[in-house]
Amino acid sequence: HFIGHDDVVTCVSVHPLSAGNVAASGQLGDASKVCIWLTHDPSKPLLTLQNVLEKETNVKPRVRMLGSSGAVRSLCFSRNGRQLAVVCDAGLSIFEVAGSAQEHPWSD
Repeated sequence: HFIGHDDVVTCVSVHPLSAGNVAASGQLGDASKVCIWLTHDPSKPLLTLQNVLEKETNVKPRVRMLGSSGAVRSLCFSRNGRQLAVVCDAGLSIFEVAGSAQEHPWSD
């Protein structure tokens, strides 16, 4: 397991504007979990989205599918790096993950 995950990691996406320094990973399990990392310091995630289709998080989804979220099957940053699409057993969520540098250290 990666630190921050408690089940098998199913997918990884590298942030397109981070020069390989930021990545997101998703895992199997009944509750979806996504971690966003600084790749040079994997000691803990910068941000964790758990049960991303059900719970409120500090990263608001643009699109929310209701119901049990389940395993993360795929995830991908948008070309500009501001959104993260997460596909779980229950459907798709798109999260705004980049804003001001105060919100997220990898933002422009």
